[in-house]
Amino acid sequence: MEGECCLVCWQLPVDPAHLIDKSVAPDPSGDPLRVVPLCRRHHDEYDSRDLNLLPYLLPSWRQQLGLAVQVHPGAIVGALNRITGEVWAPVAQAPEPSGVAMLDA
Repeated sequence: MEGECCLVCWQLPVDPAHLIDKSVAPDPSGDPLRVVPLCRRHHDEYDSRDLNLLPYLLPSWRQQLGLAVQVHPGAIVGALNRITGEVWAPVAQAPEPSGVAMLDA
């Protein structure tokens, strides 16, 4: 990650932090789109789930975020859980307002 600074504090040095844990989505080829640059402090905070990286990933790190969603077994919800350190769950679809009919596509 030469030439990169920490996503959070813009400090050097940095090391590559996997957005999705290698234990959940193995990365045998070392895909550079699976990692982002973090200083040691923020890498440790992210690993302990005390750091929400989502605000730092958009819009510049969109490819890495998209790949995280693709490789995580839990898809978007699983990736959000990991990247934000929060528990996300889908919500039931809101009921249709009465008197409004949906057209079949």
